[in-house]
Amino acid sequence: MIDTIVVQNLRTQKDRIFYNSVRHTIDHLQNFLVNEPPACISKEKITDSRSAYKLCKNMELLDKEEFRILILDTLNQFQRIETISIGTVNSDLVSPREVYRTALLYDAVNIIGVHNHPSGSAEPSEPDIKITKDLCKAGKLVNIKLLDHLVIGNHCYSSFADLGLLPRESKNDTGVIG
Repeated sequence: MIDTIVVQNLRTQKDRIFYNSVRHTIDHLQNFLVNEPPACISKEKITDSRSAYKLCKNMELLDKEEFRILILDTLNQFQRIETISIGTVNSDLVSPREVYRTALLYDAVNIIGVHNHPSGSAEPSEPDIKITKDLCKAGKLVNIKLLDHLVIGNHCYSSFADLGLLPRESKNDTGVIG
């Protein structure tokens, strides 16, 4: 709404072109910062929730809920981050079908689900717990294991694996991702 008001107050075509150019540049830079993992982390082995969080920490900047997956290889080395869905300020609709379609597309062996809470709270909600259970069940069918589900808050995160919230059949015997 603020953008609409500002654009309506621009009097000349030149002002509007300049504004749109600046807006496009800001959007592009924000998208780059939020979606691009640091190059030095690429192919890093994910051994715990903290190493996964470092790859997704910038999701706390988002003003809408997004669900992403970290795609890992056989050695749990990070391959890529894929955005599965973008929701609203306080909800995100994600389905196991979309998650595992993307995981299969990129030959994932294991995945970690990650989503942010724009409110700043990293506390898992009931819908978060339900989708995690559904993802674990679906993963068993396609032989792609959900190792963890992180909820990103404001300078903090929660890990379903660390909190013991993963369904029993998907927990690692060692208690460590790697």
